Amino acid sequence: MSRLRNGLVLGALALLVLPALASARPGQRSFNQTFPVASKLCTNIANGAGPAKLRADATQIKALCATLLSSFTNAESTYFSTVTPLRQEVISLNAKTRLACATRPSPTCKSTRKADRAQIHAIRAQVRSAGTTYRTAIQTARHTFWNAIHALKGGATVTADTGTPLVPTVTLPVAL
Repeated sequence: MSRLRNGLVLGALALLVLPALASARPGQRSFNQTFPVASKLCTNIANGAGPAKLRADATQIKALCATLLSSFTNAESTYFSTVTPLRQEVISLNAKTRLACATRPSPTCKSTRKADRAQIHAIRAQVRSAGTTYRTAIQTARHTFWNAIHALKGGATVTADTGTPLVPTVTLPVAL
């Protein structure tokens, strides 16, 4: 009986957790998630807290935080402005293939499908390239921010953010 009860409890918990997981968008990370240490430092300095030695340079740190946020926002908007039209192009290529293959498989259908698959393959390469550009921009902003913080009096002791940033996810439809 306890196995049944444990199974029911686990099932109920899974039903509570699944909607939250389904609504999460993998790869969509906020500024605070991308730069956890930097965002905490920025918030603390803005509130008059944080490392005592760095509080003297609060104005400079606030400017560095604003630059970091701006760099993050620019990298994200550049990525999405590059990738969104590519996604729409894949959708239209798939629609063109469906139209060509609507009645029955024919030589036109086969040639359209082959050409569209080649284009979609090239589009996927462009999306990967946009992701690399995004990742590079985030890493550059991170290094610039932390180099400036570590150059300040008392900043050398502050631990920097590390890790490779995740590229935002844009799901491309599968080629037909």
